[in-house]
Amino acid sequence: MPSLQEKIKSIASSLLTVIDASSAEELNYKAIPETWSILECVEHICLVNGNVGKLIQAPPPSSPPATENKPSELYSEGKLNHLLVNKREMKRVSPKFVEPKGIFKSAEEAKTVIGKETEQLLHVLNTTDIARQTHTIPHHALGEMTKTDWIHFMIAHTQRHLLQIEDIKNKYRTTVG
Repeated sequence: MPSLQEKIKSIASSLLTVIDASSAEELNYKAIPETWSILECVEHICLVNGNVGKLIQAPPPSSPPATENKPSELYSEGKLNHLLVNKREMKRVSPKFVEPKGIFKSAEEAKTVIGKETEQLLHVLNTTDIARQTHTIPHHALGEMTKTDWIHFMIAHTQRHLLQIEDIKNKYRTTVG
């Protein structure tokens, strides 16, 4: 079974491949103004991943909670994939702090941020045993999650948006090109 580090490398590679395979027009295409472009999807992914990176770097609480959580995962990787990837028809409104603001003007800017975030996440996972940190951190929609859950969430969330990006590319091809 691949390690969390291998899974992070793989999903980051998939994201970079999609960016590289997209023209500038595809990267900025919006079927309707209210939807996100590919670059905006990538920005959203980066905002979420950056926040997950901060969460997993945070030290555990100094005193254990009254009811300490024992397992390293409350959600399994499979359950998070099911909720986020297989049930894409369930739409959620992103919290404001992870909504894209249009900061990426080019593929290169996006790729640079993806590379830096991936390196930071891998460094944390290579230097910290997050599976031993079983305290929970709340997710706005899913509830309490361990740090390991947050990593699985981040990977499944990226996969969900990779599928959304493919939908955008298909819409672009049938509408414009």
